[in-house]
Amino acid sequence: MYLISHKKKFIMCRVMKTGSTSFRESFARMPGVDLVADKAFGRHFSMAEIREAVGEETYSTYFKCALVRNPWARLVSYYVWSRKGGTPISELEPYDKFIESIMPGFKDMVKGLDKIPYSMTSRIKGLFNIETSLSEEALKKANIDTAISMPQYDFVKGADFIGKLEDIKGAYNHICQTVSLPHVPLKQYNRSFIPSWKAFYDDKTRKIVEKHYAKDIKAFGYQF
Repeated sequence: MYLISHKKKFIMCRVMKTGSTSFRESFARMPGVDLVADKAFGRHFSMAEIREAVGEETYSTYFKCALVRNPWARLVSYYVWSRKGGTPISELEPYDKFIESIMPGFKDMVKGLDKIPYSMTSRIKGLFNIETSLSEEALKKANIDTAISMPQYDFVKGADFIGKLEDIKGAYNHICQTVSLPHVPLKQYNRSFIPSWKAFYDDKTRKIVEKHYAKDIKAFGYQF
């Protein structure tokens, strides 16, 4: 999945669990914006995959943007979202008990992530000189989506602007100003109430994430 507007000549790489649904819904409400939400294969496209999909001319001339997020917080958000399975928070009361019940499984998922060689997080055959089938098999065993396993740094590489979820309104305003989008207030969608994400971690799982997403932490200045 990615967003593209040919009239405004911009592309948004939708990084999983970084608030891109809020951007999609806001862009869709803008008058005169021919937004296309490409859902090919029903998964998130990296910038490299978008380049293949749209062609070199479009890729090189359109404004390309993306959002990233603290990798520790993002992994927790992904895990809670996957365990909710689309169930509204109101139907999971008492919510704190629900969170408590799924916490042990989170540590198992992170430990599974640690067993995936970094080079196997790419879905693009040849990008890291490995077969895609190997990547999918390893990720299936770890019970984690490729779009989460792949470091955001590599997922968004090639974007002209990379904003942060932690400053989502600032990123939204910058994108709108850059491509002259009409003003529509940003609304947040798919938000899940999560207690402090730090509570999900112990020292071992914190270090696993620190190692696996080292590029994100260094490039975007994140810390635990």
